[in-house]
Amino acid sequence: MSRAVSTSRTVISEWMFEDEGKYDIHLATGGQYQSSSILQNIGGRFENYDKDKKDISYQGWDDGQDKKYWLATVSTATYEDITLSSEQNSSGSGPNDFKVQISTDRTTWTDVPNGTVQMNTSSSYNCSNDSCKLNKLPLPNADDKELLYIRWLVNSNKATNSKDNPDGIGGGGSSRIRNISVEGVPIPGKVPVHPTIDLMHFPGDEAKKVSSNTPFEVKFNKEISLVSNTAITVVDAQNQTVPGLHFNVKDDSLWIEHDALTYGTTYTVTIPKTAIQGVDNGPLVRDISWSFTTQDSPTIPKLINMAFNGDPKTSIALAWYTDIITDTKVQIAEASQIQGSLFPKEATEFTGKADKISTYMTKNDRSSGNKTTFFSHKVIADHLKPGTEYKFRVGDGTQWSSIGSFMTDTATPQPYRFIVGSDSQASSESEFEPWADTFKKAKNYIGNPKFLISAGDLVDNGDLEEQWQWMLGLAQEPLLNVPYVPVLGGHEISDWDGDATTPNNNFYNHFNLPRKVVDATHDGSVYSFEYGDGLYMVFNSQFDGKVSEDGSTVDWDDNKKEQFWNQVTWMQNTVAKTDKKWKFVMFHKSPYAAGDNSAQWEGERVQFYKDNLIPVFDELGIDMVFEAHDHMYMRSFQMYGDKVIDPKDLEKDGEGNVINPKGTVYLMSNAFGNKFYYKNNQYENGPDTNWEPKEIIGPDGKPIPYDDYFAAIDEQPEKKMFTDVSLSDQVLKFDAMTAAVKDEGQPGFGEDGLKVYDHYGIKRTDTKPAPVVDAKVELQGNKAILTWKAPASSKDPVRGFRVYEKDDKVSKHWSVYQQVKETTTQYSLTIEDLNPAIQYNLVIKAVGCRDNSEKVEVRTLEGPSGNEPPSAPTHLVGKVISPFQIDLSWTESSGTKPAKYHVYRNGVLAGKTQETSFTDIGLNPNSEYQYTVKAVNESGVESLASNEIRLKTKPSSNGSSTLRPFPQHTSFAAGSIKPNHQPQAQIDATVARLFDEWKKKYLKPNPYLKESDPSQYYVWYADGDWFKKEHDDDLNVDYDAITVSEAHGYGMLITAYMAGHDPEAKSYFDGLYRYFRAHPSSINPDLMAWRQGDTGQGIVDVSGVDSATDGDMDIAYALLLADSQWGSVGEINYLAEAKKVINAIMKNDVNHSDWTLKLADWVDDSDPKYGNATRPSDFMLQHLKDFRNVSGDRNWDLVIDKTYSITQDLYKNFSPDAGLLPDFVVKIDGKYVPAEPKFLESETDGDYSYNSSRTPWRIGTDYLLTGDDRAKTQLNKLTDWIRKRTNDDPSKIMAGYKLDGSSALEEYTDNSFSAPMMVAAMIDSDNQSWLNSLWDYNATQPTSEDVYFGNTLRLLSMMVVSGNWWTPTIVDTEAPKESTIEKASAVSTTAIELKWTPSFDNMGSVGYKVYRNDSVIATTEKTEFKDSGLTPNTTYRYFVVAYDASGNISKISNVRVVTTLASTGGGSDTGNSGNGDKGSSGPSGNATNPVPVPVPAPKDVKQPDAPSFRDVDKRFDWAKSAIEYLAAKGIIKGTSDQTFEPGQKITRADFILLLVRAFGFDAVANSNFKDVASESYYYDALGIAKKIGLATGTGEDRFEPKAFITRQEMMVLLTRALKLSEKLKISGAVSDLGSFTDTTKLADYAKESAALLVKEGIIQGDSNALRPGQTATRAETAVLIYRVIKKYF
Repeated sequence: MSRAVSTSRTVISEWMFEDEGKYDIHLATGGQYQSSSILQNIGGRFENYDKDKKDISYQGWDDGQDKKYWLATVSTATYEDITLSSEQNSSGSGPNDFKVQISTDRTTWTDVPNGTVQMNTSSSYNCSNDSCKLNKLPLPNADDKELLYIRWLVNSNKATNSKDNPDGIGGGGSSRIRNISVEGVPIPGKVPVHPTIDLMHFPGDEAKKVSSNTPFEVKFNKEISLVSNTAITVVDAQNQTVPGLHFNVKDDSLWIEHDALTYGTTYTVTIPKTAIQGVDNGPLVRDISWSFTTQDSPTIPKLINMAFNGDPKTSIALAWYTDIITDTKVQIAEASQIQGSLFPKEATEFTGKADKISTYMTKNDRSSGNKTTFFSHKVIADHLKPGTEYKFRVGDGTQWSSIGSFMTDTATPQPYRFIVGSDSQASSESEFEPWADTFKKAKNYIGNPKFLISAGDLVDNGDLEEQWQWMLGLAQEPLLNVPYVPVLGGHEISDWDGDATTPNNNFYNHFNLPRKVVDATHDGSVYSFEYGDGLYMVFNSQFDGKVSEDGSTVDWDDNKKEQFWNQVTWMQNTVAKTDKKWKFVMFHKSPYAAGDNSAQWEGERVQFYKDNLIPVFDELGIDMVFEAHDHMYMRSFQMYGDKVIDPKDLEKDGEGNVINPKGTVYLMSNAFGNKFYYKNNQYENGPDTNWEPKEIIGPDGKPIPYDDYFAAIDEQPEKKMFTDVSLSDQVLKFDAMTAAVKDEGQPGFGEDGLKVYDHYGIKRTDTKPAPVVDAKVELQGNKAILTWKAPASSKDPVRGFRVYEKDDKVSKHWSVYQQVKETTTQYSLTIEDLNPAIQYNLVIKAVGCRDNSEKVEVRTLEGPSGNEPPSAPTHLVGKVISPFQIDLSWTESSGTKPAKYHVYRNGVLAGKTQETSFTDIGLNPNSEYQYTVKAVNESGVESLASNEIRLKTKPSSNGSSTLRPFPQHTSFAAGSIKPNHQPQAQIDATVARLFDEWKKKYLKPNPYLKESDPSQYYVWYADGDWFKKEHDDDLNVDYDAITVSEAHGYGMLITAYMAGHDPEAKSYFDGLYRYFRAHPSSINPDLMAWRQGDTGQGIVDVSGVDSATDGDMDIAYALLLADSQWGSVGEINYLAEAKKVINAIMKNDVNHSDWTLKLADWVDDSDPKYGNATRPSDFMLQHLKDFRNVSGDRNWDLVIDKTYSITQDLYKNFSPDAGLLPDFVVKIDGKYVPAEPKFLESETDGDYSYNSSRTPWRIGTDYLLTGDDRAKTQLNKLTDWIRKRTNDDPSKIMAGYKLDGSSALEEYTDNSFSAPMMVAAMIDSDNQSWLNSLWDYNATQPTSEDVYFGNTLRLLSMMVVSGNWWTPTIVDTEAPKESTIEKASAVSTTAIELKWTPSFDNMGSVGYKVYRNDSVIATTEKTEFKDSGLTPNTTYRYFVVAYDASGNISKISNVRVVTTLASTGGGSDTGNSGNGDKGSSGPSGNATNPVPVPVPAPKDVKQPDAPSFRDVDKRFDWAKSAIEYLAAKGIIKGTSDQTFEPGQKITRADFILLLVRAFGFDAVANSNFKDVASESYYYDALGIAKKIGLATGTGEDRFEPKAFITRQEMMVLLTRALKLSEKLKISGAVSDLGSFTDTTKLADYAKESAALLVKEGIIQGDSNALRPGQTATRAETAVLIYRVIKKYF
């Protein structure tokens, strides 16, 4: 092709991905036909969008040869010589081979010559010979097509890494694509016309679980019109038309509404191309048709399974999920009673409970935090008949599941069979199909298996519910008929040693298992059951790591093995109690295996098991261990003492069963699914190798194979497997079966593809030993001496004795094993620390070769146990929380569960609880306390005391300075928001200004004091024009009203919080306190008289000398603030005074019958009108919680609970659509209702008026500070209502509303109503723009033009909204959830990048600590980190912990081990020396003072080569140096490797991105402009720019990121960046623009910026013209940034 032709090529369509698409549709990002071009993936599922690599990734390519593909839909109309470019890569198990085909109808496809694409290298675009790239591949017969389909089709089943994936492509394998470009040459004389084409539709094609009510949407590439709707059809599989179809066109979308669809039904939507056309009359170019399936009924039970959570002879445990809450019922009947599917009336019904479960569904939910709700139902059906076949169904009582069946265990042991396997794990639905196939085949083969054991790794990621639904759903039929025995594996939970699963409890949620049998283990992970003559014990092989309280060091549980040793104790106790002959253990991580895990990574754990677990198995006489983890088939020899019992020494019977062998057989049954590992070589791994496996090389220079000395068979048959185990009185045997689908019907295999792979059997003829004799026990004080004699003779030799207490009264899982001593017949055991008042039933069993003897039982006390005390609780520990609070916890009493616990402080009863923890409150600062705990039975009899501990509370402030000066920036409840349209410093400045104005106007001194008297201050409240001179009859004086206790409480709050800003705050506060004390209530002098007036000669109490509850509460709370701020060691003991007021409030302001807040101290509880009345504006719930903490009076909890209850009743019954609360509430007939008009104050007493205007602030503040969400729904309803009512315009908030929200009470506005709304708006992030608008509206209202109430509520509300409200006593003690490192990769020889999932916390996580090799190396607020300055080819170990504002630290994340790239030459690759994270080494910045990162690299670092762009030719010589310099720095990028497109216009977003990169701006951005998509590549940059004030937007919280930027907009932003970075401190004048001819075209806002940049030489103009209104090009922008860098950096 000639050069002239090639340079005229045009990009028709291109995809440089900017986001993850929508509905699995990826719109083109450029090209002539951009708007009508789409990319889809057919057959796979979306996995990820990488904003750095600008690629998209899909999984689910298995079984994809000639079936699954990438599909581009384009038009090539008016173009010829069409070419295709693209880049692809795949993970190791992803597809290696693709081929390109084209079609015009998606029916007939044509291979494109030379269109073969091969990855060859895993997860890399750097493929050899560019085999994974297409570079302008010619597409024959593709010219001038109205519609052209291009697909990249999977061309073989070969995986990219075929060595590790010999079976081909895996369902979890990924394939990625990027940089797609379709180009062509314009056909002379033809003008491109965009065809009318559908881009996407919802629901998607083949979509499942579609809502039955959601309308359908079809989105087109242009605005459309509906030509005919009669041809559009929606039909079900029986071709029945969906009723109620209604069609609506809106711009470029067609919406199809319909009546509710039938659950679980497939529908097809058909839109012929004649039905739609563009508004430009362009016809639709293709017919549209797709199918989808609606969701099952949300009440239908799913994922039903049976487990053992009781005696299998008489019970079965069932579990299932529903999508919505329903009743939890099971019907069970004997199978003989059921005919067909009809359950008999005499069926027994059992009722259980349902728990609400919130869980991630997909991987993408981890980053977004989006969780889906289900309900986990569990029922135990008991009192069944042994040896009986039953049928059952589960449901809600009306809607039932399919019928399942099971058989109870027989009363006396009978032979039976069961299934064993493991590792059903997968990450796609198709990958779970093999497991379900194996299960079905095993069930059918055995016929009536009693249960199935799955030894862990049930799913690939236990936090992703979709995997549980695939795993359990695909196997639903056999699960309805075979009980399931699940074992916890590493993939079900957050496994610290590398797995990417986030913390979750889905294992326990899905199965009805005992929750916590053993302390410090995961829920449901440890349990046992007896079936027939077998004992089965499920062991948890997962351990957690922890960090010290300050986060500085690591405390590995693998060192203390708390979970491990607790389980060993439990196993010993369980075996001691059993009388079963055969004993089995099931766990996931094995001691004997030779695959990748054992050989490479877990040698330390394997050795620990060999040293500590195997001896326990030997002592317990475990016959068989079912293990997993390494995905191979491994059957061990008989192992004893970690040594092989030589098979030659074993006797066999006629059937080949070994007779009475010593030791244990370990069995790994390969995998239920198709994920296989292989035997590995020997590695060393540990501190010496920096935790990176290092292959051990032998003397011959070859790797040494892993020593599988233990294995009789250790192979990988590359076939999924299960094991058929049978058990009888004397024989345990099993057949390991292969179950590959490919073997079905093959010679040597059955029709089901099964074949025996291995067989083994054990025959035991040994019998129980004789029992011990002459057993006695003698009680001596707190100890018992137990004695017995060995049996004189025993057919089975006695090797030892097991002793336990029948009811675990000694301690949890207590037992002792004593070995027989030669020549000894008399034995004894001393048991310490007993309670002589308890009857201990001690059991002794002799132990034979394998079995226990019959039990011999003795008692420490004779006669019935009677009313004996419980066992003492143990392990009492405590933690000091605050000056007022200590938290205690302990281990529950063993044996009979106590009714409750008594907590003793300094020998005096401090509290009672049914839990094993207690919060002790009302303590004195800096004081030591001694604690013990006693268990109490139903009759009140106490146990002995626990261990004693002593703890000292934290001290209060010492008063040397203001402890918490303004501003504070408190962390509020997780998910809450603050204004984000202004820098925090500006927000704080607004609060400070309003405070200064408020103080000047309202804070007044008492003018009648003597000069020698200490000052007094009050808050003037009478600036309304309605205030007139008044007369008090009791005093017979005229006066001017000056204040009320409500105002006084506000003033004390404000001055305490604003300390630090106001240097005189303490003086003002003390004066306010003295005024309060000078005006006591006549009813209770520790409360304040509610109103005062100025007579002209003095200030007197008027209108009754009694209190008002709201003023009392604020005064008490303010005194607590003062104690926190200044301490209580000065003239005023704030804490002591606060306690006086708090106690007075409890005495006189609380109704002690209903536990409600009364109106004032003058109200008597028995007053028929006012005694039961309350006022929602007094609902200061956070105050009440602080009062409880300080006073220790737990009656405050009753008040808190009752207050919440009243709030919810009022909202639900009287304002369900508006969430409003009335000014006053009364109790009528036991119910709280709005007061009648003129109940106390006005006609609006029952409406939302001036009293209740404060409730959004009062109640909202409690949620923000404590996270208590009991009123969250009401507050959100209130915000939703007011936003709709005002159309998001704060100036339309009226002064009061009818309680139902139907109409306004007044026709004017008032800050008293708009300001508190800000606090309610903070609760939900959807209110961000509304909150910003409220802030701006309230901030601009002049203080001088409003009155006391509005000005004060505004200030108080804005103190909260700005983050400057804090609690004096409530301490957050809840740790954040641990994160999970999802990505850890070496990016150079000296740098490693980490990315992790965000942590979630009740009060919001503040940041993360990054650990390298167990030491903290950085803190950051981001969820990514780049560790630089590392050594090439070196291994590092990383994990992260999250922390919150209170210093609580999460558990550690998973651990990731990464090796830096090897150096390829003499020098080192420095990579990127910055890590991009605040808080790490090097300079750091904050939102208000960003620290620029200098652009030039250090002089001793080799500069990157300047890229050369072919289109930066002579026309752009003036910009060439700037473009190449910035591109080399990574500040600006080309549009491809060879092109820059210098003449292309630049968008507003791209210019901001350049400024952020060039100036190195950084900040923690919690929000963004509402028109900036979170997936966009410029999202972070715009968030930073907004946070620091660089970008202020175009109004209404919008930025218009894709609009082209004008030259004058560019000048303004550049000037702002220079000033923010403190590079530019001069100013410009219009006179500096005198040499330009078009200065009049400059907008006023841009003149100063233009003048300044001209003065600095940055702007030089074009032929004496500034061209301010013209859009800027990429070349012009590059020159501008280049000049800035050269001048200032």
